[in-house]
Amino acid sequence: MVKNRQMNLPGIANELYYAHFLCIGHHFLSDDEEIFRKSLFRFERLEEWLVSRPFDQSWDFDSLKLNIEVDKGPVKEMTSFPAYKIGKSANMNTKSSSTNYTIDVMSFLFCESDQPRSMSWHFVAATRMQELASLCTGHYLPLTHLKLIVSQTQDDNKNRPVEIEIFAQMQHPQSGSRPKHEIPLFALSELLRADDRAVENWFDQYNILSPAINLFFAITGERMMFVNVRFLLAIQAIEVFHRRTANGSLMEKAEYKNLRKQLVAAIPADLPKDITEKLTGLYAFANEQSLMQRLTSIISEVNIDFEEEVKGFSAPYARSVVDTRNYNTHFTASLEPKALDGAGMHWATRRMILLLTYLFLKKIGVPAGSFREALERHREFRSLICEC
Repeated sequence: MVKNRQMNLPGIANELYYAHFLCIGHHFLSDDEEIFRKSLFRFERLEEWLVSRPFDQSWDFDSLKLNIEVDKGPVKEMTSFPAYKIGKSANMNTKSSSTNYTIDVMSFLFCESDQPRSMSWHFVAATRMQELASLCTGHYLPLTHLKLIVSQTQDDNKNRPVEIEIFAQMQHPQSGSRPKHEIPLFALSELLRADDRAVENWFDQYNILSPAINLFFAITGERMMFVNVRFLLAIQAIEVFHRRTANGSLMEKAEYKNLRKQLVAAIPADLPKDITEKLTGLYAFANEQSLMQRLTSIISEVNIDFEEEVKGFSAPYARSVVDTRNYNTHFTASLEPKALDGAGMHWATRRMILLLTYLFLKKIGVPAGSFREALERHREFRSLICEC
């Protein structure tokens, strides 16, 4: 994609291109070519999520020496489920000159399949792990590297490379510079201890949760966003999550279908066409819960899970969220005194982000007790859930 084009004197053209990903090692006619059995990938703050600490240093004060031991660790499988084997590995590179000696250790996650897969398949696997790590970390972690390993057989084309590297910039490029003072809620090993099928559940339920997941990362990954827009998107994410994971009908669908027919039939025939169409449209969704009903249901469920009334998600909080949403979407004058100001919307949004984080993790098997323990080391989330 051309990002900038200009003509400089004396007639020299300059163009700046912005690419989503760069492929080195193979010319693709289609990204559906199934030749890759394994991929390695990394994203921002991967070492923190893997709790990778390859360097151990000590001082020898008598000889005035600094001793550094480096252990990149073994290749280790973390979890496996049908068609997927997920694990971790690391590369170590050294570089020296007359004045310095550098050791770089880069951690990777790998995904190994039971059969050769396409680039698209591995790309999806990498991004799903990246988004799971982002959820566990508390903010969006951009995918930075993907290496594809080609399956080799006796009949393979000799000109085909063994490895292909993909350098990708997915979205939210600004998120990599976000503050890093908070450690992850769950490291990968901790997530698997909470539920050994957590990663498998994430992959299995991703398609159901994806509309809410996309909204979640839109509000957590983009820093340059007006506070009211972030607030409204957070509410929408909660509504989408609840609608796709819970039975939000107010009465049995078959019963309401009959009731709807009666309601539509009762519309006076002499009403203007526009009002008739509006009423018909309203009746189509009248069996859906309102935002307040959805929030009340979610908060009640959280209170049951935590075996106490969670102060940060009280009934007044839910009421203020609904009133602020209604004021900002409909601009009802009577709601203006009840609507949250900018700071209020900011902290209400942060609570919704915390709530969504819990709901997603609960959906993939993380129990409330494990989540509550994880909150103890997260300064902001701990304060949001404990304070009104």
